[in-house]
Amino acid sequence: MRGCVSYWHGQATGSWWALTRDTAGRYRLLEVADQAALGRALNEPATPAPPPVVTPMRQVAPIVPTPAEPDRRYHARHATGYGWRHTLGGLIAPGA
Repeated sequence: MRGCVSYWHGQATGSWWALTRDTAGRYRLLEVADQAALGRALNEPATPAPPPVVTPMRQVAPIVPTPAEPDRRYHARHATGYGWRHTLGGLIAPGA
């Protein structure tokens, strides 16, 4: 046997299942039709899984930040005199 961890009969599927380890040490789930096929599958040499397929990433243009525009409301408010002096101007005595 090639590293059989556990096996069972699936009542819903009617198949025999086994949890095995391949030559690389990875766990694999094995499904067969009957006990004889399970015994044959567990006794035959393990074939390692094929290597994963690596797909190259697509090239993406770098994101260049655009310069932020100044907040024109701030400058306009101070240029017209709005602020605490304008709001409280009537409460301040001239020449104080």
